[in-house]
Amino acid sequence: MSALLRLSWRLARAGGWFRLGATVLANVIGGITVVLLAALPDAFSSPYANTEDEPSVLPVLVGATFFLVPVAVLLLTVGRLSSETRDRRLASLRVLGLSPARTRLVAVGENVGAALVGTLLGAGATLAVLPAIGRWGVSEGWLVEPLVVSVPTAVVGVLGVVALSGVLAAAGTTRRTGDPRAARAISARRTPVPWSLVPLAAGAGMLLYVAHGAPEGENVRNETGWFLAGSLLCAVAVAFVPALLSSWAAALLARAPWTSTRLAARTIQTEPRGAARLVAGVGVVILLASAALGGLGAALSTPEFLDAQRNETTGPRQDWIRGAGAAPGAAEREIWSESEDLRPLTDAEVAQLAALPGVRSVLRVARSTDLLCDDGTYCGEVFVGTCDQLAAIASVTGCDDARVSRIALSRTTGLGAATGPATSRITLLGDPPEGSGDALPPALAEGVVDVPEGTPRTDVAVDGPDILLDVDAQEASWVYGPAASFFVPESLVADEVGWRTSGRIVIDGGRVVAEKVQSAASALGVAIAFYPDDDYTAGMKVRAAVLSGIAIVVGIVLVGFLLAAVDRTRERRRATGRLVATGVPPGVLRRAQLWQVGLPLALAALLGAGCGRLLTDAYLAIGNADGFGGAEVYAQDWLVGGLVVACVGVLAVAVASARVRLTPDLLRAE
Repeated sequence: MSALLRLSWRLARAGGWFRLGATVLANVIGGITVVLLAALPDAFSSPYANTEDEPSVLPVLVGATFFLVPVAVLLLTVGRLSSETRDRRLASLRVLGLSPARTRLVAVGENVGAALVGTLLGAGATLAVLPAIGRWGVSEGWLVEPLVVSVPTAVVGVLGVVALSGVLAAAGTTRRTGDPRAARAISARRTPVPWSLVPLAAGAGMLLYVAHGAPEGENVRNETGWFLAGSLLCAVAVAFVPALLSSWAAALLARAPWTSTRLAARTIQTEPRGAARLVAGVGVVILLASAALGGLGAALSTPEFLDAQRNETTGPRQDWIRGAGAAPGAAEREIWSESEDLRPLTDAEVAQLAALPGVRSVLRVARSTDLLCDDGTYCGEVFVGTCDQLAAIASVTGCDDARVSRIALSRTTGLGAATGPATSRITLLGDPPEGSGDALPPALAEGVVDVPEGTPRTDVAVDGPDILLDVDAQEASWVYGPAASFFVPESLVADEVGWRTSGRIVIDGGRVVAEKVQSAASALGVAIAFYPDDDYTAGMKVRAAVLSGIAIVVGIVLVGFLLAAVDRTRERRRATGRLVATGVPPGVLRRAQLWQVGLPLALAALLGAGCGRLLTDAYLAIGNADGFGGAEVYAQDWLVGGLVVACVGVLAVAVASARVRLTPDLLRAE
């Protein structure tokens, strides 16, 4: 065993300081990642955690997968640096008589030493700054507990990264150690085995099952394991399958009449994973970014978030107003709990509020807000006011200030509302006598409401035509519709309505405009309670977390890409110089490089985008996201723009590697 270790160290030194340094750097990133991921579950609080729609464990598992995949790709990229030269050296050991198993041990040992050093450096540095990061996260509201990692957990994480680095370093030696004489030949054709299609088929099948085939409702959450396994398998496939498909496509390119395509095809056939390794990170970034932005787009299209976003940004918005006794700027829930020193709002105050800049309307809150149909069943709620006041909060047509009408929807889906029942008469229920309980107890099993004795009643005839609520226009302006099912002109029930201690104010604008109105209203002795911004804050936190995560993933993959690009330029220098020395024109070499890199790049991009869409659909299914507006990719322009920049950068590196200056040393080596 000691002889194998010495041999591994000799091979590591022969690979050069660039390869050793790259291995250490990649494992530093791996050590940082595993320690942070080990500390986050107990300290992390998802804005949607512990809700009925999304189990709290799911965001943590998805986040861990999101960051572990690019780290694994980075370790794979670094483990296969200088692969052509390294594989020939390992094949030479087989020619000298070393067994396949011992040759693989040498390959693992070559990486493990540098991997252990890098992982310990990364994990140690992270553990040192972890308390400070935890305190900052708690103070900013991102974490609920400080970041803590136990020693056994840290040790397991370090050993896991080192083991993964060793396994990935030896992954490409299986076929090389089987036929050493063929492996040593530079011109030998090397076609990847089709096993890489198995993870693609299995992963896509799992995600399709979770997204479309699993039972609906609560049972979908039991498919979290399928989702995570499918995600990892698809990521592995995106990293490996382009090399296989490129080698198959090279057989067609070799038949083309152009010299550049034949050169590219021959290079792909002899070294199929060379260019594919360069673009593997691009495919994985597209996979993760499209999935993350798809899930983010769905989360930011929920009615709750859209409603809160409208309130905070563009408006219009509705807020509560109350008489003296409530502190200006208090939250709505705080004002509702305040009952001392409140007084009814006066007509003069209402008129002054309505005249303030930015105010669309001021709405009464009727003493009678609940209804009974003429058969004694519950009808819903009523809007008591004028047609202008109704139009301030609803996209309606056909309203008449002299007639009572039912509010009918233009379509029955959306808004979370329903058309009121057909009835000829409704009964407005006032506040019940003190001590009699709620204003409207729950309906009995047969649907008849038990109204407390002494509750004021006002009967009105529904004699007007239906008021039509345009659902599409309402969703565009307000997201939600008015809760009322019937409209009653306040002139018909003047004795049953009036200003209590609260009302509603409709403001044309977001929070900035609302704060100006609030300041002016406080001078009148009227408090405005803003709509709680919890949904908006939660959505913005998710947005910041997802975009920050994508930036981190891009950074990790960019490190791997730069290392692979430098290594590819160094490793292809002799082969390119050989072609230059034989008289191949520079233009032909550049076109050949574009074919050689562009083909796996296009395949990786297509696989990444397709698997990313599957990931999004599966995640939404697990989250039971029936209320989501869809999985449209958030900031799609950013994704497309980033994809274009990445592809141009990769192709530019490919063209740059086609330029080789012939030197005496290079000619002597050949």
